[in-house]
Amino acid sequence: MLIVKTLARVNLLLFTSLCLGLLPACGGGNGSKINNDDVTYVPETRPLGVIAGDNAEYEKGQTITLSGRLVGTVTTQAVRWEQIGGTPITGVSDWTTPNLTFPSPDVDGLETFKFRISARDSADNIINDASGNPLVDEIEILVYDPAVIITLEAEDTAFSTLVGGATLVNNGSNYITGAVGSHTADITPGAKVIYQIPSGSTVGDKTIGAGFYTLFVRYAIPASYGGKEAVVKTNGVDASVQFLATSSWNNARVDVIKINEGDNSIEIGGGWNYYRIDSILLIPAPQPTKPLAVAPTLVNANATAATKDVMTFLVSSYGAKTLSGQTEYMDYNDLGNKTGLRDFNKVTEMTGGQSPAIVAFDLMDYSSSRINCGAEPGFLSEDMISEHNTKNVILSPLWHWNSPTQLKDSNCSGSGSTAWYSGFYTTATNFNLKNALADQNSADYQALISDMDDIAAELKKFADADIPLLWRPLHEAEGGWFWWGASDAASLKALWQLMYQRFTEVHQLNNLIWVYTAAGSLSADWYPGDAYVDIVGYDGYDGKNAGNPFKTQFTTLKDRFDGKKLIALTETGTVPDIALMQQQNAWWAYFVTWSSEGSSEYGPQNADAAEVKASYEFEGTLNLDDVPGGRAKVEAGLYDGFELSVSGWGAQINWGDVPGAMASSGWAAQGGHALSVTKNLSTVNAPGSVVLQAYPPGGIDVADKQTLTLVAHSANAGTNTTAKLFVKHGDDWAWVDSGAVSTAGDVILTIDVSALEKLQGIGVQFEGFDPTSTMATFAIDKVMLDDAVLYDFEPAISPWEGQVNWAATAGATLSGNWKNTGSRSLGLIKDLTKENAPNSVILQAYPTGGIDVSSKQTLTLVAHSANAGAGTTAKLFVKHGDNWEWLDSGAVSATGNATLQIDVSALTTLQGLGVQFEGFDITSTAAGFYIDTVKLDNEVVYDFEGTGKWEFQKNWSPEAGIHLASEWSKSGGLALAGTTQLQNGDDNIILQIYPTGGVLLGDVTTLKISVHAANTGNTTQVQLFAKDKDYAWKDGGAVALVNGSADLTLDISTMGGELSGFGVRFMGPVNSATESSYYIDDVSFE
Repeated sequence: MLIVKTLARVNLLLFTSLCLGLLPACGGGNGSKINNDDVTYVPETRPLGVIAGDNAEYEKGQTITLSGRLVGTVTTQAVRWEQIGGTPITGVSDWTTPNLTFPSPDVDGLETFKFRISARDSADNIINDASGNPLVDEIEILVYDPAVIITLEAEDTAFSTLVGGATLVNNGSNYITGAVGSHTADITPGAKVIYQIPSGSTVGDKTIGAGFYTLFVRYAIPASYGGKEAVVKTNGVDASVQFLATSSWNNARVDVIKINEGDNSIEIGGGWNYYRIDSILLIPAPQPTKPLAVAPTLVNANATAATKDVMTFLVSSYGAKTLSGQTEYMDYNDLGNKTGLRDFNKVTEMTGGQSPAIVAFDLMDYSSSRINCGAEPGFLSEDMISEHNTKNVILSPLWHWNSPTQLKDSNCSGSGSTAWYSGFYTTATNFNLKNALADQNSADYQALISDMDDIAAELKKFADADIPLLWRPLHEAEGGWFWWGASDAASLKALWQLMYQRFTEVHQLNNLIWVYTAAGSLSADWYPGDAYVDIVGYDGYDGKNAGNPFKTQFTTLKDRFDGKKLIALTETGTVPDIALMQQQNAWWAYFVTWSSEGSSEYGPQNADAAEVKASYEFEGTLNLDDVPGGRAKVEAGLYDGFELSVSGWGAQINWGDVPGAMASSGWAAQGGHALSVTKNLSTVNAPGSVVLQAYPPGGIDVADKQTLTLVAHSANAGTNTTAKLFVKHGDDWAWVDSGAVSTAGDVILTIDVSALEKLQGIGVQFEGFDPTSTMATFAIDKVMLDDAVLYDFEPAISPWEGQVNWAATAGATLSGNWKNTGSRSLGLIKDLTKENAPNSVILQAYPTGGIDVSSKQTLTLVAHSANAGAGTTAKLFVKHGDNWEWLDSGAVSATGNATLQIDVSALTTLQGLGVQFEGFDITSTAAGFYIDTVKLDNEVVYDFEGTGKWEFQKNWSPEAGIHLASEWSKSGGLALAGTTQLQNGDDNIILQIYPTGGVLLGDVTTLKISVHAANTGNTTQVQLFAKDKDYAWKDGGAVALVNGSADLTLDISTMGGELSGFGVRFMGPVNSATESSYYIDDVSFE
């Protein structure tokens, strides 16, 4: 039977490799001979595509070869090249061959040439992909005259400094022939070569002027070392560069960099180290279209980690994506109508769920002169802190600073442009900034300081909550319409620097990212200085016109600050057309739309809904859901099926997907679990193969690996069952397998991967089984690359681990072999005969941040051993305090259930805890070591049931006995269960969950849970309930069980898009004689 499987894969566009005269010659990969004579697998059909490489540089006088090719399923399709930029080239005999070869043009200095390759049908028409997009890609090459190359040698002390132990060699065993003069010895950890390059420097007859250059590093690595990754830092921006181990000198392209006016630095060092540097090369280059990368370094060296994280996020998308933002106007004199995120919510409504990533707000009403006239700042700071904590928005406060003194409307009764409430405008005040700054003893100067201190007190509330802020004071100064810009540029810069000093040094506000907003002609005279600004902004308004990308302003600011500062559209009247903006190369880091309040032009309330939706849904826009650290929305699908993770593995029969792959405890090569699927083959149409396989995102790097191995197993499948390990590798997903091996016993399957680079997928194909089997099981375990375990299919036990003789060992797992409470414990089963002189087995944990025991008295747990010998003992230990001091319970026999205890009343923090087993029989081949029920006083800290945040209650009070059960499940092999002994009068048995932070709902309206009860009598009813974010209750009513089971549903469409928790209530159970059990499974949202 011919079986063809179609995979949905992302279309790759175009791969073009350049064999550069400056760089090492291109070469093919290592090949290997593979016997596929017995392989009947048919490769998948894949979408047609073309694969492309990066732009590159090429020396004139050489032959250029552009190599492109079609990928996917190719029949009659072909490629065609076209030149679309630069002086027309000559010497091309055939534009339809995948390898386009031509002599490099004779350029004067340097010139850029642009080419396009496309996939063509038999009629020479460009082919479109499934989305209607043409299958084309473009590439630029820079052809240069070698005379323009600027070389800076590592030994040239005019530019180069060796630090961290870096040294030079010019002969001897460490010297590699071919260097120009000396080169460095191995760059070891901490060593660096640092080039300091002032613009205008000369090298021979060449001048390194301010501008753009393509940077290369000339390096060498002995072949025996293996390839390395180096870090090259240009003016604070890191780049990772791959160095090859060839025992000869090579030139690695780093990127197009900018040499700024003034000082510049290029550092080479770090990464994997152990490479040698001869020189760097600079080739003049055209200015890149997109902005250069910006280092995430903040001007405040004491910035908090959270603040640094926000800046890192902002720079990570610069030049590729634009963050969305919205300004909110608050008026606490009108609590009912003018508070809350009204425009934010409007955007979310207009877009069907997409929300702004940034929320800007105004601290205006905290100005003292406004408060004196009756303004009510209310709880703006507290409310914005709450919005950040619940929504994860990035906050950006600005400050329309009402004039500290000298309001024209001194009695607070005016109106219009001179009224007190217009006090931030020049028209409403006689305040003279220049005069105030000139006299630090004046009332005006003291008022400046007092107002700044008031705002610092508000900003400190955010700092205390560890909330970073995009702080945007003194905006649009150059325009002159605000009093802080009415004097002159020097006064504005002095005020900015005074505020920076006061906020960072006096008030120690280390949560601020300082945003300067340019205006007017964008004069550089008003810029406060690189040492005081993190982001440069512009406020651009053009009414409702979403099609104005403010390209001129962006280009001006980008050219001035390229590679140094992010450029942002800090205010704009409407939601801009982001697609057009990026097409026009106006790569604003983020935009913030102004508020709709009091306007018929500005804000989302006045914008075209379709335009707003299109911009927020555009692939080049980053919204709230893209901000790191936020809560993910729960979308339609399974929320919890209570199955153990299978790490992306799936099952197939005859190469068609089937359910049922699970981590099971029926057989394991190591630990307590393996990946398995059990099937009634008699119900399958002509089953020929059963497959367990995985295709991890991004593949598996095997460039420095030798062997892939796993253990396969079958049961009740017939004596002729075979297993074959296979991989798919490379861009073409080529198949390699181990050959078929009988699974009469556990079989180890192996593939040599030493000649491969990346595995796209791995799997095992079982064949030869009995197709009449009604309970055939196929399993794999212990998937390894060399000595490292890739997959062990064990449930997560972090932070716990197993050790033998204080060295980490595999196999610790949640085990049902023994338990103290519930149904599982933490266990480790070992063949001690395979260990080297074992004398102790340890189960231990070191939780991040430790365990606070300052208010606790006693730590207890129960330990147990099995098949380990009568002399086995167990010792509970802790490590506590800053010095990780040891304290233990003393050794106790562990042949039964041993309760171990430590008095922790005198301790503050436990850094770690564990149990050390000793005295066991080292000839045991299946020694088991277990612990369970770890408690601090009466609180269970670890129960090893794997039930997460789920809770079990009886009579609405916490109850022991929650566990994962296999005796009933709606699907799969496990369900969540609670088992308890009822007493007369007991009722309201609950299985519920209140996830940390609640449940943020996506596009879902219904909650569904399947339930079951055993030994509860005939009158038991069940009720599905949920609580909204304010803990308001809603339930689906009482439902009677049928044969002990029911499928429950609850409409949650009216619960505000967020749940604090939900669960199932069992009512009316009756059984005081024996234990009763309560189950839930397949928790899902629709």
